[in-house]
Amino acid sequence: MKKNLLSQKMNNDVAEEIINDPLKAVIIRHITSFLENDLEKLMEDYSDESVLITVDKTLKGIDQIRTFFIGLMKYFPKEKSYFKLNKLEVCDGIGFIIWQGKGQGVDVTFGTDTFIVVNNKIELQTFAGELIYTN
Repeated sequence: MKKNLLSQKMNNDVAEEIINDPLKAVIIRHITSFLENDLEKLMEDYSDESVLITVDKTLKGIDQIRTFFIGLMKYFPKEKSYFKLNKLEVCDGIGFIIWQGKGQGVDVTFGTDTFIVVNNKIELQTFAGELIYTN
């Protein structure tokens, strides 16, 4: 399956903008860690006070968020997943992304996350999407 890592699509202007914007840098690091299936690096973006709100449940703290991502990464194995970032917007300390992707047994036709980052940690994240399970 085609893999679309963000670093392959970035031009120099975009890369410089991300380096100069700490919120964008956290979001890009977060996405890249997920796509690389690097759970430990991904979890560095969270703290014990972090909250992740999904359609199904609200997860609080490192342990609950880690368990969520362990399950999710099974559907998006490195080298066998596709990811496209359609929009990345930041305003007044809030980050917003729209994306789509395809993994092993799941097709995400529309995904969106919102991030509030404090001291380089994701304090609050929301996720919603249209997930179609194929297996």
